[in-house]
Amino acid sequence: MDRRTERSNQDVSAAENQAGIFSRFVGATMTGGFSRPRFDSDDPFARQASYNVFPNLLEFRTAVGADGMPFLDMALQAWYLSRIEEARMGFMRFVFGLTPEERVNLRLAERSLSEILADPEDRGLAHYTLRSKGDYLIRMIESGIGRERLDAVFSGIFERYRFSTIPPAAVAGALRAEGGVDLEELAAGWFESTEMPGYLFSSPELYKVLDGDRERWQVRLSVSNPEPVDGLFHVAMRQRDLNMGRGRGFGPVRTVTATMTLGGSFERYIRIGAGRTKELGFVLDFQPSSIEINTLIARNLPTLIETEFHGEPELRRKAEPFDGERDLDRQIEPVGPDEIIVDNEDPGFGFEGGGSKSLLHSLIPRGPSADDEKYVGMRLWEQTNQWLPTVNAKFWGGYVRSARYTTGGKGNRTARFTAAIPASGHYDVYYYVNRIEMPWRHRGEDTDYGKIRLLVSHDDGVDEAEVDLNSAEDGWNFIGSYYISEGGTSVEITNRSGARAVIADAARWVRR
Repeated sequence: MDRRTERSNQDVSAAENQAGIFSRFVGATMTGGFSRPRFDSDDPFARQASYNVFPNLLEFRTAVGADGMPFLDMALQAWYLSRIEEARMGFMRFVFGLTPEERVNLRLAERSLSEILADPEDRGLAHYTLRSKGDYLIRMIESGIGRERLDAVFSGIFERYRFSTIPPAAVAGALRAEGGVDLEELAAGWFESTEMPGYLFSSPELYKVLDGDRERWQVRLSVSNPEPVDGLFHVAMRQRDLNMGRGRGFGPVRTVTATMTLGGSFERYIRIGAGRTKELGFVLDFQPSSIEINTLIARNLPTLIETEFHGEPELRRKAEPFDGERDLDRQIEPVGPDEIIVDNEDPGFGFEGGGSKSLLHSLIPRGPSADDEKYVGMRLWEQTNQWLPTVNAKFWGGYVRSARYTTGGKGNRTARFTAAIPASGHYDVYYYVNRIEMPWRHRGEDTDYGKIRLLVSHDDGVDEAEVDLNSAEDGWNFIGSYYISEGGTSVEITNRSGARAVIADAARWVRR
């Protein structure tokens, strides 16, 4: 047997194994469409039957065969379903911490789709992994040829194979002929690889420009993808979102995307190559109140990053409107050349105090412990004597925007950010502050956020600083200037506070 024949047999064997895994899993759990999380469960992966008619109709009318591409039928179902429903965690992020899609991303960074499907211990996660990966695959195609053109391709295929099984080769051939898409190349590694994109974003900027004799709104930001695989993310901007149910209730809210929107709206998928950096420009006919970036399948947590625009944007009369994308030579760096930042994800972070449980608490079964979860919900209505890990788009970070939080108390719990100072000199010290508001609170409601206390080490000793969260701005807050010699130094935060939550996020030293 020559090498070519041996390789061919190996490819056939791999394809048969792949098809077998999909047929066993998809056939048993996916028929009749995707199910929904149970709202009465403490586990966002618990599912109950879905009665959405569309996946049932799609599967009944035109199903895609499994020969060679067993994932294609599932991917189409996921893509069409995501177009008519939109997942919103809202209040439930404070309960569960991570969305199902974010838990999928954490697992995909460790194991391939094939490994997840083949492992019985990943059974509950596999459902969401299939949906996320399938939708992402078709989105990549859509980003290249456009939705209208892709709809036309699929409509033609569905009509040709009406009430019959569609050969996967027919789908691949139509995409190649009509859109220049090589489906096999695009799906290469989709089943076996653990590579994922990761994004570093600059702060979005909003201002007004003159476009002829009209005033329009310009939004600009930059993004880097340092990872060795191409990526895709979604950008959306609206004046005011009136989707009913957003952020309410006791479960992940899925609302129809066509519900009321007051004023203008904009959305676009952005594709970025491996190791590339882009500047993005959007010229709008309305003033956006915020920008939402959904990183989809990526190393980013949380996957949905929302930035609100406050105040009246300035008019830059000499600025040229920029709508589109252009490559940049330099990658976005979260840390500048003259500064040191220690994040709660870094080796220089540590914490002490708390963690003990009462006898009664130990005897009562409460399901998985917070110690078993990488990130938990920020349950501000509960008292905790631990430094618990959680994620939120308002926190500082690169790929992962996370922090540790604990309940305010008597100062028996501390968290420390330790930095290595490369050269002696005067340093400005900052602490990253964020006021996390509960979804049920009305904006502007009279709330006392409390104060936090910091201990800053320097050459003359240790200074105690106080930050009033009621007057502090979200982001980097200046603590003071100190002379610090080469070597180690630290900023320590204590829970000696009347604040409902004391958050340990990040500390920063900037040489003067």
